[in-house]
Amino acid sequence: MMDFLHEVFKKGGALSDLLPVYRHNRLQYEYAQDVGSILLDGMAPENTAVGMLEAETGTGKSLGYLMPLGWLAAQGQRVAISTFSNYLLEQGIRESWPVVQGVIEDLLGASLRAVPRVGLRNFVSVRRAKDFIDSLENPDPALVRKFQQWLDTGSGLIQEWIDLHGALPFDMRPDAVCCKPYDSASELASYSKHLETAREADVVFTNHTLSILYIGEGRDAADPADLSHRPRRPQ
Repeated sequence: MMDFLHEVFKKGGALSDLLPVYRHNRLQYEYAQDVGSILLDGMAPENTAVGMLEAETGTGKSLGYLMPLGWLAAQGQRVAISTFSNYLLEQGIRESWPVVQGVIEDLLGASLRAVPRVGLRNFVSVRRAKDFIDSLENPDPALVRKFQQWLDTGSGLIQEWIDLHGALPFDMRPDAVCCKPYDSASELASYSKHLETAREADVVFTNHTLSILYIGEGRDAADPADLSHRPRRPQ
């Protein structure tokens, strides 16, 4: 791993080739080395490695920890990255990960799949959305058709619609139309597809809330992609 990180962060290295505006940052390189050392220490079966690192804004922490994790994923290890919020999760996938993927492909010849992993309340319930629209007086037919088409063909993620159109239609509140833990299997079809996608990925970006819930249920937090468990309905 350390040879890989050197090739990535050195002056005139892989990052410089991929990003013409990139400038060598000694602190970023040292941060990446520290992350790499911790990960390597934890790879031995008898070891559990925990590291607490910090660096100032502008150091380049995102690439500093994602590059070592990318190397680990390229060796066949499944990787989970937990962020403070879904916003940071999306930022990691959209902005930072493509850079990591480009470097991994150039230096290691590996193509890795990174996906988000969020909770079911981030998904639209088709039934609740339909009930909401049916309760309206004279909703715009064109907007109804547009929303229905998205429900039929999109991921079902509320954020996906918001990214495309700015807000849910008809002043829908996300909490009023989202999926709930005890919905039927058909209601959770989009969420189930989301789970399967996460299980098949090499790298999963999730959030701290989901990770903490995972730990609270006594399961292995190192693999938050495998959340097929559904809670039983209280008696």
